[in-house]
Amino acid sequence: MIKPATLFSALIFISSCAHAIKLPSSSTSTSGDSELSELNLGIERSLYMDLFLFTGYAEFSHPNMSHSVAGSYSGIGGSIGTKIGWGFFGGITFDYRYMGQTSTVDNNHLNLSSTRFMPFAPMLGYRQEKYILKLDYQIAGNLEVSKSLSDGSTLKLNHPEGFRLIFIFDKWFGFAPIGLYYENVRFKEQSLSQSGITTLSRTFDTWQFGGLINVLF
Repeated sequence: MIKPATLFSALIFISSCAHAIKLPSSSTSTSGDSELSELNLGIERSLYMDLFLFTGYAEFSHPNMSHSVAGSYSGIGGSIGTKIGWGFFGGITFDYRYMGQTSTVDNNHLNLSSTRFMPFAPMLGYRQEKYILKLDYQIAGNLEVSKSLSDGSTLKLNHPEGFRLIFIFDKWFGFAPIGLYYENVRFKEQSLSQSGITTLSRTFDTWQFGGLINVLF
């Protein structure tokens, strides 16, 4: 499983490469340098890249559960894309997160403390001077429950489908915009270590909301 630190390092490296391109200078090729400068500037202006840290409240529910499970989420993610005009941009979003359960855990209530890695999600955004809106459609990755079930088996939830809406506004000390997010995702399959993958007749639903700090490159 890819660790958050790995994602962070990769995004920083990509951003550094995109912003550290240095063009050769020559007194005898001023027009050529000018054309290259304009090309490089155009590439930089067409890119959209960000990194975000997020935390929030989450609930899990399923018709077979007597009540929903509550927890707190925290994670790291990023977006890479290209600007497509009129303030819009498109690309992919990825993240890694951990959920710690805060509701009751006993013999009658599951412990759903878990981790989730989302390798990619198609993303569409809209950016203005004072705010950014991003919407991603989540169709990949799984949720892995950290604790074994009562029979000793491990549980993973697969085949997610849902969305996350992010609203980023203002700037924190002129550097890191802050924002809010809401997410609603359902899982259509479960994987038990002792019985394999099964399709759920009724989906396992999750939703969460919280805040984030966003770094733009």
